[in-house]
Amino acid sequence: MQTTSPRHGDQARSDQQQALHSLVQHSARDAPAGHRPRRAFAWAAALALALIAAAAYWQRAPAPAAPAVPAPPRPAPPAASDPGAAGLTMSGFFSAHEMVQISATVLARVKTIRVSEGSTVKKGELLVELSNMRGDSDVRSAQQRLAAERLASQKAALDVRQARDEQQRQASLMARGFGTRKAMAEADLRHEQAVLELTRSHSKIGDALANLDGFRETQREYAIRAPFSGVVVAQNARVGEVVSPTNGGSYIRSGLLSLLNPATLEVHVSVQERLLPQLQRAACALVSSVAQPEQIHALPFRLDRISSTADRQRGAVNAILVPLQPIRVLPILETSVDVQFVRPGDKRCAAPPRRTRENP
Repeated sequence: MQTTSPRHGDQARSDQQQALHSLVQHSARDAPAGHRPRRAFAWAAALALALIAAAAYWQRAPAPAAPAVPAPPRPAPPAASDPGAAGLTMSGFFSAHEMVQISATVLARVKTIRVSEGSTVKKGELLVELSNMRGDSDVRSAQQRLAAERLASQKAALDVRQARDEQQRQASLMARGFGTRKAMAEADLRHEQAVLELTRSHSKIGDALANLDGFRETQREYAIRAPFSGVVVAQNARVGEVVSPTNGGSYIRSGLLSLLNPATLEVHVSVQERLLPQLQRAACALVSSVAQPEQIHALPFRLDRISSTADRQRGAVNAILVPLQPIRVLPILETSVDVQFVRPGDKRCAAPPRRTRENP
């Protein structure tokens, strides 16, 4: 389809109007006087048709193209932030690698409790004493028997010395010709009997010691001691209550105390596997307790290890964090915490300097 430029269309319309105007003038000039009104009407009709044709042509002509306006540049998408360096917040919970609930190994009544919640204890320290009336009686009886056997052994040893002296005296008399063979034989017999009795007394002392050690070993089950150094975090039993190795009902308890080693405190965080590189690039993690916001706030922890226990459906693993400095306030275990990973260079991740001993 051919298109006509605007300038070419204007020139064509001007030429048509001039030609029509010349034709009308020539017709009016050549026409007779009586025919001039009809010619004037014809001229007007022709002019109207020309204007209509020009208007129709003008509408059919394409409009001039507007100058192209460049589209504004689209803003560049923001660069993806690095959560490991800029900060990544997650949720976790406190746990302890070394924590134990101390229970009784025998059925007994609580006699004394030497510690309370929050007490710091050392390994082997006596925590609870259980009442063992029968065991105490057995130990006392074994001690009395041991004492009696030792006294009998001393008497047997004295008899041996006396029999030996008598034996030597009879031998001296026989050498000088004043003794008799019968007296010498009786002295030898008394010496042998004394030695035999001394040997029996030594054997009885050994039996009494073994018996006492057995009762004392049983008695150790009634003295509950700390298996490791730590802090008592819970006291479950009271003085006068009956305890047993297993739960025997509402009137019998099984647990005595709960002991925790603060050096083994950890924070467990469930992390998606795709975020592990970001966590490893972080300098440390600031841990704040939800249950103890005033006591435990923004404590620095570091990523210690990744546990293989993962939620395969969610693609998550267990990240284990350990503190960079000792925790002064003991946290409530299994409570929720907020964990914020911070960028390298953060001063809050600096570990305190180690103390060195000065040479005297």
